[in-house]
Amino acid sequence: MAKKAPEIGGKDELADSLVEALNKESKDKGKIAFFLTDEEDPSQITDWISTGNSMLDLAISNRPNGGIPSGRISEITGLEACVTEDTKIKVIIESKQQEIEIKDVKALLASGKTVKVLSLGGEYTKITNYIEKGVLKTYNVVLSSGEMIKCSPKHLFYANSGWIKCSELKPGVTRIMTEKTKFELVERVDYIGELPIVDISVEHPEECYYGNGILNHNSGKSLMGAHLLAETQKKGGVAVFIDTETSVSPDFLASIGVDIKKMVYINVNTIEEIFDNIESIIVKVRKANNNRLVTILVDSVAAATTTKELASDHGQDGYATGKAIAISKAMRKITDLIGRQRICLVFTNQLRQKIGFVGYGDQWCVDPITTKIKIRYIEQPTDVIRLPVEEELTMEDFSQRFVDNNDFSTPNSWDMSGDEIEVLTENGYKNLLSFLVKPTVNSHYTDGKLMGTSEHRVMENGIEISLKNHPEFTLVNSPMQVVDIEVDGGTYLANGRNNHNTTSGGKALAFHASVRLRLKGEGKIKIGDGDPIGIKTRATVIKNRMGPPMRSASFNIFFDRGIDNYGNWLENLMEHDIIVNAKAEKIGGGKKKTKKELEEEKEANKKAKSLQFTFEIDGKEPEIVKFEKKDFPSLLITRPEVKEFLYGKLCDVCIMKYKSADSTLSDDIDIDTDGSGMDD
Repeated sequence: MAKKAPEIGGKDELADSLVEALNKESKDKGKIAFFLTDEEDPSQITDWISTGNSMLDLAISNRPNGGIPSGRISEITGLEACVTEDTKIKVIIESKQQEIEIKDVKALLASGKTVKVLSLGGEYTKITNYIEKGVLKTYNVVLSSGEMIKCSPKHLFYANSGWIKCSELKPGVTRIMTEKTKFELVERVDYIGELPIVDISVEHPEECYYGNGILNHNSGKSLMGAHLLAETQKKGGVAVFIDTETSVSPDFLASIGVDIKKMVYINVNTIEEIFDNIESIIVKVRKANNNRLVTILVDSVAAATTTKELASDHGQDGYATGKAIAISKAMRKITDLIGRQRICLVFTNQLRQKIGFVGYGDQWCVDPITTKIKIRYIEQPTDVIRLPVEEELTMEDFSQRFVDNNDFSTPNSWDMSGDEIEVLTENGYKNLLSFLVKPTVNSHYTDGKLMGTSEHRVMENGIEISLKNHPEFTLVNSPMQVVDIEVDGGTYLANGRNNHNTTSGGKALAFHASVRLRLKGEGKIKIGDGDPIGIKTRATVIKNRMGPPMRSASFNIFFDRGIDNYGNWLENLMEHDIIVNAKAEKIGGGKKKTKKELEEEKEANKKAKSLQFTFEIDGKEPEIVKFEKKDFPSLLITRPEVKEFLYGKLCDVCIMKYKSADSTLSDDIDIDTDGSGMDD
């Protein structure tokens, strides 16, 4: 007769004995096995650091008073601009105003000169970094006023509808911001082939600059990192700023609440130095005060180089491989080190060309001449009508047309994730992430159709089989050039086989991060016809091990004081009709309102200056609280009980309630096929 299974919630003797035995075996390393109800369970988050915006904190943690978790790694990413080397920018160098090509910035920064570039409102802002992004698809954007600029498809312009990619511009419809502070009509967008693409990082709070008289944009990830440092200090913790761009602004940090006299500032240039310092900080904190909260902000990984890269020419093939390998090794070690510490590790990063990975020892490789794949792509991505093109071609043809490469003897890699090219797999078309050339081999295997290396794998009934062990493949003792592709999903169809593909080594940070945030500008904040005083930003949680992913929060960032937290509270409370227009007339005498009436009422609420809400607290009569919109922050500060009440209301509408698997399904489920952020 079988033993009765232990009841859920009761004690399980076998589980207890397993935990005890495992911990006894690993006594030299410390306790490794736990029950999730244990106080010392390392999966428990002991501290949450606010991002500076309550709505985003709720979106990340799905709990009150949340934010970025300690004992975990988080990444904040943002889009960056990308233009051709001949883009003209107006700069100030050693007090002298002049116009230069953007490619000249590289040598100027290398020589130690301070370079400031023209930005919003006629302000000149410091250039902190020069970035070479490789040869990418390039478009020439021509305005009706005569300005033009050459850029990549994902380059961002400020249009009359907000920040918009080059690939989304509509000739004859879209207007974009120029140096004259006017919106000029986009006349045409022409594909001009593949050209070297570069970018610069700037100190401006909106991270934008004028190039060829047109406004170009980056995002405010560094600002959010600074808010995390300020919140850490408020909790009595230590704030550490590891700066690779030499772009820190002490005055601005102080304005958002960072005590710069107590903040530890570390200026380094290489990946190795970054992680050596992180490890050193963790070890010293552990010895000095194991319970002290520490936040380490690394701004940014994208700007850091490697020791190997510093000692070599930038044109040397494969130098970026070292960066991917260095990050991958370090992340494995650091993840374990901080897991049981009150340490919050935050990296800022830029969405740019993926860290290269050549994969010299990678076994999944095929012949470029004979291997055929089916691809799908948008032939003219800037057209209003976007028609996909499907075709079959060899890897050699693909390399020549889409990568502009005819050399299959020199190992190299190209990022394809931004080119909107898909490859046919057994599960339909999937995004192409990278194309790789690998070292030539002296022998190969073939079945008469597919030619590949001995360790190249094909999938048969869900099982991976290397070509050297496949009964239908035979050894051929002659050299073969080698290429491969990385496809989202892990496999691709070629020459009648389901092929296992390369796995990139450049995603270590994304893999180890428990939380990943992506920031994107949505528009400028202005008072009347004056200069912009801030930007509206959307933060999307694209990866989340702390709560539900793919949630987002929009908030305002002001250039003089950072994130407007209470303004965001007010927007959301009004959106959910918790705070309403104090002077609104009741429509319909209590009758059910039409959709049009509800929309009109919501618009009236947004414009209202006098607002009100019902304040309810146990044991007291409900109170109608009336206030002017501009006085909302002071209301929360002077009446903490009101602040607590309204925060509770925000939690009610923002925190997702988990349900059992057998809960009733909703009748109103829609599928969003946009997929934004799902490839991250």
